[in-house]
Amino acid sequence: MGLAGSLCAMRHVVRDTRAFHRLGMPLFWYFNFHYRGRWHDRHSTNEPDETITLSYRNRTIRLPMTPVYSGALKGVFLDDEYALENVLPVPPRRILDLGANIGMAAVALAAQFAKSEFLLVEPDPRNIRRLRRTIEWNALQGVIATCAVGPKSERLMLRTGKNPTCSALQTSKMHELPNTFEVAVRTIEDILAEFGWNGVDLVKIDIEGTEEALLTQNNSWLARTKALILEIHPSCSVEAIANAISHYGFELRRHGMGREPVYIATRKEARSLC
Repeated sequence: MGLAGSLCAMRHVVRDTRAFHRLGMPLFWYFNFHYRGRWHDRHSTNEPDETITLSYRNRTIRLPMTPVYSGALKGVFLDDEYALENVLPVPPRRILDLGANIGMAAVALAAQFAKSEFLLVEPDPRNIRRLRRTIEWNALQGVIATCAVGPKSERLMLRTGKNPTCSALQTSKMHELPNTFEVAVRTIEDILAEFGWNGVDLVKIDIEGTEEALLTQNNSWLARTKALILEIHPSCSVEAIANAISHYGFELRRHGMGREPVYIATRKEARSLC
């Protein structure tokens, strides 16, 4: 990267540093956090864990954090990817979080919908310890299913790299990653049945390129779902997803203008009540 590129990148870091300060973080916290992460990356050393506390929608949120999660952290709390309290016609009580990672989206949704309970699905074991901490520290009503999700129950390889926010199933076209290990893949119907849920008010989906298969194949669970909030990755077709879910009365549209392509889907009749 040349000088001009480096200066542009630093301006973005300074902007994000100010934004995190507005959320109650120390003034230079993100600047130091970001460049410390860059140092560890260049020297191939492990980034130490730290606990951060920020204020989001008048709620104090505590998270276990390392710089490798900073992209997801910015998406959830700076871009406000999951700002839904003025979008959904009825506050969701049951939220299914597919690709829960360390629980950042879950705590952002809980800050808006205090009475919600969560079923958190996450296949990457590197995230599970931190996810449990997030649940405990923020008093979430949530249980974890340690598996991947897909249109059929099977065992597949999960591709992983240094960044535990980008792990993808072998069937996904996203991410060329160096490591693999086998994980259980379960259908939504099976997961809901295990935990005794007969329906879902909101499904959040961030599953690194498997979203098209999930929503276009074996998708009868959509009949028992009220709303979707999802990231649609470049390897997936927005049009194919929109067409598939329209058969269940859903209308897909872009949500916000953040760094990631986030979409929301609500039933047409429900949207008219907003």
